[in-house]
Amino acid sequence: MFGFIVGTLCLIGLIKVAKGHGGWRHGHGRGLGRYGHMREWMLRRLYQRLDTTAGQEKVIAQVFTDLEREAMNLKDEARRSRGDLAWAMRAEVFDAAPLNESFKKQKEGVEAMHKAVLEGAQKIHEVLSPQQRLLASEMIEHGFHGGHCGHHRSWRRDRFSTPYQQPVQL
Repeated sequence: MFGFIVGTLCLIGLIKVAKGHGGWRHGHGRGLGRYGHMREWMLRRLYQRLDTTAGQEKVIAQVFTDLEREAMNLKDEARRSRGDLAWAMRAEVFDAAPLNESFKKQKEGVEAMHKAVLEGAQKIHEVLSPQQRLLASEMIEHGFHGGHCGHHRSWRRDRFSTPYQQPVQL
């Protein structure tokens, strides 16, 4: 059970890092704020690197919006579970029932996030061309600011050891 808590906290941390550093500033809500501007900047850079069409941009933006919503739901549920754990620790006799209910809700949130990631990745995969998918896969593998996001391709020559791992020819 402890591993589930750690896994949930790691997922929330990963989402925070992916969205940008720091906390909610500029309005302290879920409006644009710092993360909204960070997301817009990141998507603009992604669109430029992949040379996307307006239709592709619409699909990608919708996927990111869906993922952000699921991540916030998961984060809210994790916050509520902290209160349940604090309540259980304060009580004279430890009662695991509220914690079990909280873990059940967290598990449902993780499953919803898992489903949203899979569906979103599939939608993005379907709208991108083979060349765009190759560039996107490099960005995912090496990070958004990695030096190998489509700028220098010579590094890939010895990287793939088996024929089925060879990159798509451009």
